[in-house]
Amino acid sequence: MVVKDAAELYKFLENNEELKDFNRFNVRDMTIVKWNGKMQVVYNLTMRKKSGSTTYSGRKRTISYYEISATRDDEGKFYIIGED
Repeated sequence: MVVKDAAELYKFLENNEELKDFNRFNVRDMTIVKWNGKMQVVYNLTMRKKSGSTTYSGRKRTISYYEISATRDDEGKFYIIGED
């Protein structure tokens, strides 16, 4: 079940127009919360910009990661939390 959910979430993220400039989506953790009397799984993710997310200074490498959270609605469709 977890692998299937992660695969569906990955497809949602790849096809999301607002995230077209990002890649390398990683599920950092999953949290189960009770919201409005229902159990809900919240996926906390990290991602990188396709261009310009890695910089070098000598031998030191810096990578910029961005964080988002996603969950499913009552119909089972994913949405990004905080997105209006």
